[in-house]
Amino acid sequence: MARSRTPYDLWSSQPDHNLERWFEGCSDPVENPPELPANPTGYLIVQPDGGLNQQRIGIVTSVAIAWFLQATLVVPRLLFSPVWKDDSKFEDLFDLDHFNKSLKNLVRIVKEVPREVQKTLRTANVTFIAPKHCSLEWYSAHILPVLKKYGVAVITEYMHPLGFGMPFHVEQIRCRANYYALRYNQKLEGIAEQAVQQLRKDGEKFVAVHVRFQKDMLADSCCDFGGGPAEREFFKKYRDVNLAIGQYANKYKSKPPPEILRVRGSCPLTPEELGLLLAGMGFSKDTRLYLAGGEVYGGESRLAPLRRLFPKMVRVEDVVPRNMLSKLHSHSSRLAVIDTYVCTYSNVFLTGFSGSNLPAIVLGLRMMYRLGPSILPSKKIAPLLMAAKEGQIRWKEFAAQVKAIQTPKRISNSWNVSTFREPAPACVCYRRGLAHISS
Repeated sequence: MARSRTPYDLWSSQPDHNLERWFEGCSDPVENPPELPANPTGYLIVQPDGGLNQQRIGIVTSVAIAWFLQATLVVPRLLFSPVWKDDSKFEDLFDLDHFNKSLKNLVRIVKEVPREVQKTLRTANVTFIAPKHCSLEWYSAHILPVLKKYGVAVITEYMHPLGFGMPFHVEQIRCRANYYALRYNQKLEGIAEQAVQQLRKDGEKFVAVHVRFQKDMLADSCCDFGGGPAEREFFKKYRDVNLAIGQYANKYKSKPPPEILRVRGSCPLTPEELGLLLAGMGFSKDTRLYLAGGEVYGGESRLAPLRRLFPKMVRVEDVVPRNMLSKLHSHSSRLAVIDTYVCTYSNVFLTGFSGSNLPAIVLGLRMMYRLGPSILPSKKIAPLLMAAKEGQIRWKEFAAQVKAIQTPKRISNSWNVSTFREPAPACVCYRRGLAHISS
């Protein structure tokens, strides 16, 4: 399979349109915020669920909700997930001092509630689960009355607990929390920065590839990954036990058949498919890849085709000293900090499934701070990849079609979808020195 030399423009692609000419990330996007309330409505306790980046979304949203309800925010208490099995606290992952200082003019933050409030927590029914992507009206109707009556409210299993396209000030608060207030703690960030420097040794560039190919995501997708009836039954049982519970009990009943999902481009790409995509775009065999993500379902046998396409593929254990890595292995969220940081500061970022949380966070940060192009696989690419794997298309034709469909991007064409994935418009300002926009 012959491949041409990596074109330079793959590493330095131009933006899709002229938004970057006119806008930039704001150093402080919250303009003229209202003063802190003299008498807060009460203490808001949130318990973000999920892995690192899902919890990050919950933390950021809790800041906006506390501001909206004029409540005092208790430092978010991260829930232990049966999937991720990590007992890390907020300060184990993020810089708590910086978080407090960055938000001090917007939201009051305390580490613990007073003793009298602790008694209320034991005796009153003040715990809620927020519906996914709910409205501000839900918080006004359900949380605000409890805050006013009892002085405290708890929102647990906090996952994607607010929709997007909220009032502009609310979105700006999320901007402030996500892009400025949340920094990884200094120890983890130091380890991650060492990994980036190791990958860039001798001036080399690298592509960070997020392979979201773990059993929880594969089960959630309801796609078929070639393992036959036994594999399908395994994923069904996994869904029933771990995923189809609580407010998500009926989530999987209306899913289309696996073959339809695959053709629609709704399935996570396999490691082999990601390799074929990069090769088809023109990345050469000597391109260095950093493989991000947890333990790949199927292990080395699943990774072997990708490794054959790109022999210079490395993982976190190849770029982080063993003595540092040994302290992280029992904490998946701390390892996820390393992956997220390396993906954010890579020369090019490719995600195998843009519907998961790591790419959402990474894409937003890369757009906000102009950190380089990102590759989001087009849904149109799925049939091509299937044909390439099955030998139904010649390589030259495959590569030509891939290049016609797929290009690296710095900034998205759509606005106001998710403040995390796409910072515009709430998190950007006119570039300095520009008085107006012209076509």
